[in-house]
Amino acid sequence: MIRLNFSGHPQEGWLNIAVGVNVDMIDQAQGAEQLLDLVPHEAIQEMVKGRDYAVIMPGLSGVGAVLLARLHGISGRFPYLAWTYRGEDGFKLSTLVDLDEARRGARELRRYAADL
Repeated sequence: MIRLNFSGHPQEGWLNIAVGVNVDMIDQAQGAEQLLDLVPHEAIQEMVKGRDYAVIMPGLSGVGAVLLARLHGISGRFPYLAWTYRGEDGFKLSTLVDLDEARRGARELRRYAADL
């Protein structure tokens, strides 16, 4: 699994893309593009081929939303998702959430709503 960390907080075993990177706080769409430009070309190629990938989200919601949209456009599916949170001894990592599975579950809700 490809593991892309956009949080800015280093995590062992992840490609720490955003560590030391300052993104535009006003134009967060541009900030997302700035981070995507830092993803190794080999990782993008593997995502296009269908390899599973996980993303640790950045703290800026606009950057995160655009990143998810762009990564979905690149790979054809949503990633597994994680986020960091402050623990007693530093930043911790959440468990992974399968966003593609969440999307499929929502499709079932859409079908149900259409039948009402």
